[in-house]
Amino acid sequence: MAGNHILSTIIIICIIIIISSSSSIVVVVVVVVVEVVVVVVVVVVVVVVVVVVVVVVVVVL
Repeated sequence: MAGNHILSTIIIICIIIIISSSSSIVVVVVVVVVEVVVVVVVVVVVVVVVVVVVVVVVVVL
């Protein structure tokens, strides 16, 4: 989890650098969309993992 947090922080820093160095609106929109997609994917993965863990615990107990 710590690795993922560090990775996401690096990605965010890169995005900030890209946005600040570019005045193009298209680039900013694309970056924002990509960031949103990444966040959604991460949330979905976390939810799936939590559900699987809960199901396994319930079955084992």
